[in-house]
Amino acid sequence: MIIVLFGFKKCGKTYYGRLLAKRMHFTFIDTDRLIEDLYFREEGYKITCRQIHQDLGESAFRAYEQKVISEIKHKKNAVISVGGGAVLHENNLLALGRIGTLVYLKASKETIEKRILSDELPSYLNPHEPEQSFERMYRDREPKYVQVKAREVEIDNKKDDEVLKELEEIIKQTREINHGAK
Repeated sequence: MIIVLFGFKKCGKTYYGRLLAKRMHFTFIDTDRLIEDLYFREEGYKITCRQIHQDLGESAFRAYEQKVISEIKHKKNAVISVGGGAVLHENNLLALGRIGTLVYLKASKETIEKRILSDELPSYLNPHEPEQSFERMYRDREPKYVQVKAREVEIDNKKDDEVLKELEEIIKQTREINHGAK
């Protein structure tokens, strides 16, 4: 049983992923950390995903991302947190859909904007016009996230326990469906 959490940066994928994995006694996997580890193995020094994206560009970053996604396909009982752009690329989306149940952690535009703009800006936002850059990114990604065949969990105005119970229910339902199919 694998659950794959996706959504905008700062929507809680890693936060809820860790909590859910601990609760369910699953392994927690953050693909951003795997990308950094892969880069270190290949290049011999550590840098962040942000630096990889800035220094090497979008296509090189996505190649690393695709590689780590293909490496996790045989995991069992895991909660996987993927970067915000992972499901926007068809190869990644198809691979992740084969790996496990996709869950869109959905937050309001205002919540995401406040969280993103109050921290170090991601490399895909223009530091000279962060609000406008955020707006363009949001308008581009949000409809694509909604189109992904996935379960959706709203996080706004919910306590952690409420979000986790919804995620646990998705796991329970998925297990029942998978068990019934055998």
